[in-house]
Amino acid sequence: MMNKDSQGNANQSSADETSCYSKSSCCAPAAPIVHAQPKIGRNDPCPCKSGRKFKKCCG
Repeated sequence: MMNKDSQGNANQSSADETSCYSKSSCCAPAAPIVHAQPKIGRNDPCPCKSGRKFKKCCG
């Protein structure tokens, strides 16, 4: 592939540079994060069994 730099000179890029951008496996999206337990709400009882709200105890 022929490219021109800022001075107008012709450069030839390597096949490795251009082929990486065209492969879909190179830029595949990451898998979503799955949490084992649901998020604890601030006003829910604390999981440490103190009887207090999560925001006042461990949160």
